[in-house]
Amino acid sequence: MSYEITKADLQEIGERVKQIQKLAALTNFEIATLLGISEIQYDKLLRGVSMITEDKFLRLHRELGVSLDFLFTGYEREGKFISGEGKILTDVEFYIFSNEIANYVKQLPLERKKQKMMEMVIMFHKIFETI
Repeated sequence: MSYEITKADLQEIGERVKQIQKLAALTNFEIATLLGISEIQYDKLLRGVSMITEDKFLRLHRELGVSLDFLFTGYEREGKFISGEGKILTDVEFYIFSNEIANYVKQLPLERKKQKMMEMVIMFHKIFETI
């Protein structure tokens, strides 16, 4: 049995990629370059007009630490983020925590912002390995 990706599916994936781009504080050009596609192709992905190949999604996963579950379905596995006290964060707590981090990073100068985002990706990878 095969599953056909609908226009609505493409639009939802595009919206999730926009969320990822916003959190990573990267431009369309920077994400397109990371994916190895043109800005026009990237714009089509964001608008839900076309899809990119699986290897491009793997690049997002590897380079930015993006969950493939989230990219394709919008869902994350529960209980994978842990606070400093060692308790598993609820979705709401994680959302608040993420926004606080995003606001902090947003205020940094551009050079420091990119460095901080990469540090956070490495930190999250280390957390995921311990779970």
